[in-house]
Amino acid sequence: MLIPELTTTALRFDGPGAGVAFLLGRLLFGLVLAFVGLNHLLDVDDMTGYAQAKGLPAARFTVVASGVMLGVGGLGIAAGVYPSVAAGDTPIAFGG
Repeated sequence: MLIPELTTTALRFDGPGAGVAFLLGRLLFGLVLAFVGLNHLLDVDDMTGYAQAKGLPAARFTVVASGVMLGVGGLGIAAGVYPSVAAGDTPIAFGG
């Protein structure tokens, strides 16, 4: 046989402290996203100017909408509330 047989190995993360590590990672990632969303909402004028300079239509609406989506998505990831929906919301906020 010219091509060796491939086997799949399941990745496992079930050692001691794995649940705590996962929780801390989820909290850190979610809170960073929520902070970025809050920053969008606190600096709307500056970010709107930047978005307009890049030629984005409806720049103010887009800045506010992406800030809300990042905030809600980040808090959803951190809290573990509908994590699939929250994680799916985040790439949309980054522009698709």
